[in-house]
Amino acid sequence: MNDGAMGTADLIAATVITAAAILGCIVTVAWKGRDARPAHIAPGPAGPPPPGHAGGGRRVVRDTAPPGVRPGQLGMLLDARAETNHLVATIIDLAVRGCLTVAHEEDGSWTLRRTDTTPPDLLVYERTLLKKLFPTVQGRRRRTTSTLQITLTKGGFTTAREALARQVGEMGFFRIPPQRARRQMRRAGAAISIGGVLIALPLIALTGELLTAVAVVLAGLAVIASAPLMPARTQLGSTIRQQAEDFRAFLAAADPELIDWRRHPRAFSEFLAWTVVFGLSPTWTRLFQRLTDEGRLTPKTPWYLPVKESFWHREGHIEALGELVSELSAAIEMADRHEEATPDDAAVQRW
Repeated sequence: MNDGAMGTADLIAATVITAAAILGCIVTVAWKGRDARPAHIAPGPAGPPPPGHAGGGRRVVRDTAPPGVRPGQLGMLLDARAETNHLVATIIDLAVRGCLTVAHEEDGSWTLRRTDTTPPDLLVYERTLLKKLFPTVQGRRRRTTSTLQITLTKGGFTTAREALARQVGEMGFFRIPPQRARRQMRRAGAAISIGGVLIALPLIALTGELLTAVAVVLAGLAVIASAPLMPARTQLGSTIRQQAEDFRAFLAAADPELIDWRRHPRAFSEFLAWTVVFGLSPTWTRLFQRLTDEGRLTPKTPWYLPVKESFWHREGHIEALGELVSELSAAIEMADRHEEATPDDAAVQRW
């Protein structure tokens, strides 16, 4: 066979291998990465449909969070990874539950103060996060922190993210814990790519041909690229995800007429952490700032201390919480960028 025929054959083989790998990835993701169907969702507590959301068999939005999950856990379920906003939502949730207070200082900075309240139902990732925010310094537990100090957190917030991911991975929401599912796919892809490199060495020596080996390497890279799509939700996970979407629709409407004030007298604080998970905190804070400015409602926020108690300084104090969310997010991300996990973090994780 002449060189031209051999080159054509190698090109065809390489094309077939690459195409087969891509097709295999698609089939694998469709088979193993597909979420299970959600179970039938009982109506449960629900508010009236928002404007434009008619009945006729369509779902009615929920005015309560899915049962049995906390804001950070729900965020992890929705995104299949522990994101910064999940940690921020957890901080807000811990404040509402009395574990800490948030103060807006006159210079515009934010101060977090640890209270003496430690609910018995605190989960490991919540304890880890509190220990990160209020670490032990020279043998004494720090009681206050600021967004600036958070940026300097030793080891960043890696252990808090890992604790959240591990805890959610044990709740039965995913067929395989997301981190493990992605890791398995990446390892498989790496093994295929390494195999391609090993194939290339004798091929170069014998024929000088690289196309087939390159195709195998590309196949491995395709497998690695599909890793983020692998976490698949169980029926339980899909059901809670559906409930979360209905709950999000209620919060996104930002309509005070949809809120059952008898059941949710402290709706602002009750739902604030959830709006952080859904990316709706600016909308939520603007709504309650408007209600406050109009004199229709004054949210009860014992966990939040505005700049001043005067009318002038209180104007806009609810909407300012949107700034808190942004600053906490930026501080956590900066801490993660500039610090790497240290051996001490393992002790924090076991606390």
